[in-house]
Amino acid sequence: MCLVDCERWARSLDFQRVRVKTGVDLQSARRTEGGIILMDGTDAYQGRLVVDASGHTQIVHALLGLKIRRKSGLSYEVELDGCEIPVNDEASFILDFRVSNSGGWIYALSKDKAQFGWADFWPESAAGLSDLKARVLAAMTRIGPQRDWFGKARVTYAYGRFGPMGSVSREVHANLMSIGDAGGFGTPATLEGFRQALDSAKLAYLTIIEARSFSRAELEPYLARFHALHGRYYRMHEIVRFVYLHWMRNEDIDRWLKNFARVGKDDFFRLIKGELTVSLTLKTLDPTLVKNIGLNALNRVLPGFARFRDRLTPSKKETTDALR
Repeated sequence: MCLVDCERWARSLDFQRVRVKTGVDLQSARRTEGGIILMDGTDAYQGRLVVDASGHTQIVHALLGLKIRRKSGLSYEVELDGCEIPVNDEASFILDFRVSNSGGWIYALSKDKAQFGWADFWPESAAGLSDLKARVLAAMTRIGPQRDWFGKARVTYAYGRFGPMGSVSREVHANLMSIGDAGGFGTPATLEGFRQALDSAKLAYLTIIEARSFSRAELEPYLARFHALHGRYYRMHEIVRFVYLHWMRNEDIDRWLKNFARVGKDDFFRLIKGELTVSLTLKTLDPTLVKNIGLNALNRVLPGFARFRDRLTPSKKETTDALR
């Protein structure tokens, strides 16, 4: 992944009759006749339409006291100083089932600063934030190559949270749209979710230019557009995520990802856009992988005395000794 400085990008845009202000810390929001007012403690901003592009954070929704979509993620992140990052203009996604049932990330903020974090699918994980924190801090120095990058780094900021990761039913309200999350696509190994987040902005734009009063009825076509483009893949994503969480070990996930190289260029880009179909998913499998998944599934349902390997659990509530 490449790293984008969104504030710098926003300031570079050449708008007419529009003032761009970045770094705003919104403190409150309230509805007014025909719109919404946002306040940052000093200034007030009134809009007939507010587009909440904070993704899963849903800042404006929370300030207005609206119901936030179901929480299905658990994450813990740290910001580090004193790193030795060899390439500081890229971000990395990490998979390691010893640490997380979902995945981790590294954002290189500069050559010596970085954000490092891991996330669990929840409630598939029975772990809490304190357990995830222990795994994150252990992973900093025990799995690589980041253990070399972070060897002398110190933690300057840490944050853990339960966070909504999108849901199948997206929402619009009068004078308010929410965009930028993955729309319920949550199997990170295939990178889907990024495309849905980007598409949400384009589909919101197409809806906005047709609206006049920004009533809920005028904004609802956004939901229809999103589901027409991505909704038919939800069920397949749920199936793949179940198999990924319950029946695949680290070595199986590694083999599965390597199989992506076998598919053609068009199919590969369909995969990373999240266009999962049964036929496309089957192209990523091979006899050994199918056998391993089958054995893991069988082992999971057997009684304890009959199991022939360690039981794979989507919960990572184990000790950090697994990272030694």
